[in-house]
Amino acid sequence: MSYCYNLQSIMNELGIEKSYHLTMLTNKKVRPQTIDSLVEGKTLRLELDTIHTLLDALNKVANERGLDKTYTIDSLITYVKD
Repeated sequence: MSYCYNLQSIMNELGIEKSYHLTMLTNKKVRPQTIDSLVEGKTLRLELDTIHTLLDALNKVANERGLDKTYTIDSLITYVKD
């Protein structure tokens, strides 16, 4: 089993250029290294609190930009059956 992390495409949709910018949007609750690991697909373990914080930040940006979209855990992580 494997997982596909879609954070980079979500960041692109929202115009978030760097992991540091997303870190700032989470009020520094998620480290840039954690975000980079997700973007690169190298994350081995992900805390539910981290997912919650990222989704809150991403949805806040989407709302501020007038997008009629809500990001969920399914948006962020996709299960790929081998």
